[in-house]
Amino acid sequence: MSIKDSIMNIFRKKPREPSLEEVKFKRYEDYYGHFSIFHPKKWKYDPSVVIDEGAYAVVFHSNKSEALFRIGVETILPLKFDFAKYAKEEIEKPSSGMVSKACRAKFRKYPCYKTDYKYESEGKRYRGEKLIFYTGDRVFSIFYTYPAEEKNLRKIFKYMAESLQINPAKTKIFKSPLP
Repeated sequence: MSIKDSIMNIFRKKPREPSLEEVKFKRYEDYYGHFSIFHPKKWKYDPSVVIDEGAYAVVFHSNKSEALFRIGVETILPLKFDFAKYAKEEIEKPSSGMVSKACRAKFRKYPCYKTDYKYESEGKRYRGEKLIFYTGDRVFSIFYTYPAEEKNLRKIFKYMAESLQINPAKTKIFKSPLP
């Protein structure tokens, strides 16, 4: 390494987020009983926010960067539910000027669609991923985003997603089509 590289390395922006091995995790139990997950102990989370009838989300926030991890749950589904169509529409609808392509995947044993994001906002680069999967009676979505230079977060988010425990549904609710 040259002297110039050494000097540049000193002034290079260092990640603010710790590595996966340095993070202590804490278990979060969903208020409505649909899931539990491990999240970084020092992160904050918003209480469940109802988005729509039968749908809500919980958002975990880093206290060191603009990173966030969101879990959405939809408990009321149409009687004739086409998961593939629904997931593709959710992922591929333009959001904040971003257009993405839904790719078929698996999340454990569940059918899943996912996409990766790269975007820029106010001169900062971000990365993210969205997964939508169907358990047979509910739809779950996982979305996370983080500043691109905080590469440590990708492993932390993967760990969080892998720690997600889906609890059995207490009731199954399907909407009947309107006459």
